[in-house]
Amino acid sequence: MFLVGLTGGFGSGKSTVARILSELGLKVVSADNLAREVCQPGMPAYNEIVEAFGKEVIAEDGSLNRKRLGDKVFAEPALLGQLNNIVHPRVIAREEEVLKQAEESDPDAVVVLDVPLLIEVERHHLVDFIVVVSALTEQRFERLEKKFGGLDRAALEARMKHQIPLEEKVKLADFVVDNSGEPESTREQTEKLFAILTDEQKRQSLSS
Repeated sequence: MFLVGLTGGFGSGKSTVARILSELGLKVVSADNLAREVCQPGMPAYNEIVEAFGKEVIAEDGSLNRKRLGDKVFAEPALLGQLNNIVHPRVIAREEEVLKQAEESDPDAVVVLDVPLLIEVERHHLVDFIVVVSALTEQRFERLEKKFGGLDRAALEARMKHQIPLEEKVKLADFVVDNSGEPESTREQTEKLFAILTDEQKRQSLSS
């Protein structure tokens, strides 16, 4: 299996690149989706989060109110650490299960591990190829303000400061997708990336 780490900065457009790679036929494993899975009502992580942060983080439908929880933890680093200690181990365990299943299903597959904090939690050492999605800072804020209409600039900045600066992530990348331009440009770069990844996988298979 050829494992690709996909990451970026908050609001850089990583999910767009992940979607295109999925459309092109690659298996994408999303850490955000796994986090939602392990935090569903009735799961141990859900119960621990409610116990730690109170019933006010529960939405009307019984799920976690991610915005309310985010507002709470990003305002206080100790609380963010507490949340990460609950969620991250379970996400990593589930991630390992999914990757094992993918490799058993197709040992020669190219699998994309879509992780916002890939470098922050030092998971990038486990992948064969690192892709970073970049965008201009002001563009990132504009996108985030559209996506999270209830968050002001200060709240967005509070979330951003808990990530390694995007320019530092770019230095570690094997490939950078610049998502500062038009959607067509992003797709063109991602299609080029897809070709590179499939070529790299073939080389790895031949050398193994």
